[in-house]
Amino acid sequence: MQPKPRRRHKLSAIVVSYNREEMIGTVLRGLQFADEVILLDKSSTDRTVEIGGVFADRVVRVPWSPTVEETRVSMESYCTHDWVLFLDDDECLSPEAALFIDKELHEPRADLYRLPLRHYIMAQHDEDAYYWPESHIRLFRKGALRFVPTVHGGIEELSERRYDIPSDAGIAIHHLSHADVHQWIDKTNRYTSRPERVRALGEGADLAHFAHHSIDRWLKASRNATPGSYSEAVAVLRSTYDLIDRLKSWEEARGVDGRARFAELCQALDLAYETHLTPIRRPRVAGAIAPSAPPKALAATEAADPMLVRANASLVSMLRQTQEAGDALRKTHERLQAEVEQQRAEVARLQAEVEQQRANHVLLQLFAMDLTAQLKQINLSTSWRMTGPLRLLGRQIPFVARNGRRTLRLAFWIVTGRLRQRLEDRRKRRESQATLPAPAEGMVPPQPSTGQSQPQAETIHLPVSATPRVTVIVPAYGGVDYTLRCLASI
Repeated sequence: MQPKPRRRHKLSAIVVSYNREEMIGTVLRGLQFADEVILLDKSSTDRTVEIGGVFADRVVRVPWSPTVEETRVSMESYCTHDWVLFLDDDECLSPEAALFIDKELHEPRADLYRLPLRHYIMAQHDEDAYYWPESHIRLFRKGALRFVPTVHGGIEELSERRYDIPSDAGIAIHHLSHADVHQWIDKTNRYTSRPERVRALGEGADLAHFAHHSIDRWLKASRNATPGSYSEAVAVLRSTYDLIDRLKSWEEARGVDGRARFAELCQALDLAYETHLTPIRRPRVAGAIAPSAPPKALAATEAADPMLVRANASLVSMLRQTQEAGDALRKTHERLQAEVEQQRAEVARLQAEVEQQRANHVLLQLFAMDLTAQLKQINLSTSWRMTGPLRLLGRQIPFVARNGRRTLRLAFWIVTGRLRQRLEDRRKRRESQATLPAPAEGMVPPQPSTGQSQPQAETIHLPVSATPRVTVIVPAYGGVDYTLRCLASI
C-alpha cells in the first residue's frame, strides 16, 4: 500500500510596491500558484494598484515610506496562512523557483529559505560581477523571523532551521533593481538618509583612504573586473553607496545641519538689510504681499524664544520641500500630458492605416471575385470544352503539342496574309545584302539574322579589331579602397 501523500501547506505571497506599473504585472503573475496573493502598496500615484488588482486577491494601501524595511515590519499581519513568501516590486520569481516552492510546501525541510538573487544593475546581469552569488530569505514559516526597520539589515532569524538554495540549481529571483546610474544614485540617497541602517564599514578621518579602499574591495569581489568591463563599472558604482554613506556619517558626527545654518544666515541677512538698506529702499511694488511682522520685531521675538528659531527653520524647510514637490508634480503632469498626446497621434495614425488596409482588402476581394467570374466564364465556354482533349493530349505528348502550335501559327499567317509579307521581307533583305560592297580587311561581315524581321539599323557594319585600344574613365571622390578595387578589375 503506497503512503498517502502529505497535504500541501497553504502559502501567502505578499509584494510591497510603490509606483512600479511597468513591471508589477509580471511580478504578480509569477505568484499565481500561491493560495493568497496580497499587494501591499505604499500609496502609489501611478497605475500600480489598478494593474495589481487584476492579479492580487487583496490590495492594501499603506502610507509611503522611503525604504521597504519600514513597510515590512507590519507585513506579516496581513498574511492569512502560516507560510509566507515576500517579494519587492522589482523581484520576479524564476519558473524553477515557483515549482520548487510549491513542491517544498508538501514536506518542508526548513523554516527559513534563502533564495539566490540575480541582480540586474544597469539593466544587465553578469555572474562575474561582485553581486553573484548572493542570497536572501524570501520564504519562511510564521514565527521563524522578525522584521525590523533597519535598512539592509531588517531581518532577525529566530530559527536555526534554514535552507540555502545553491546558486547553481537554476532556482533564483530576478531582481530588476536598477535600470541606470540615475536610479542607483536616487535609491542610494534615500537609503543612506535613514538613521537606522547598516552603515559602511570604516572609521577615522581619512575619507580619501576610505574611498580607495571601498573601490578596491568591490573590484576584488569581482571575478573579471578588467578595465572598461561591466564588472569594473558596477564595482565602482557599488563603492559610491559606501562613499555617500560614509560622508553622511561624517556629517552626523560633527552635528552638521546645513538647512538650519542656512535659515540662521537668512535671518541675519534680513536683519542686516533692514539696518543698512533702509535709506536706499525703493517703494514697494503694488500688489506684493507684505511680511506679517517687520524683520526687527521678528528677530527680537526669536531671540526671546529659541524654540521659535527652530520652528521657523522647520517651517522654511517644509515650505521649500512642498514647493519642490509641487514643481516635480507639475513637470510630471506636463510630461504625462505630452506622452498622452503623442499616444493619441500614434493611435490616430494606426487607425488610418487600418482603414487603408480595409479598403485595400475590399478592392482585392472585388478583383478576386471578378477574376473568378472570368475564369468561370472561360471554363463554361464552348471553345474551352471543345479544346479540352487537345490540351490533355498536349500535356501527355509535348512533341505533338509543339508541332500543333506551329501548324496553327502557320495557318493563321496564311489566312491573314502575314506569311506572304514575311517572305517578301526576307527576299528584300537578301537582295540588300547582295548589293553591299565586300568588307574591308579587319571588318567582320554581319551574321544572318533569324526569326522575325529586324530594323534596318541592325545591318550596319562596325569595324572590329583583334587588339582594340580602350579608354576607361572612372569618376571618383573619396572611398580609396573601392577605387583601388575598381582599377584592379580593369
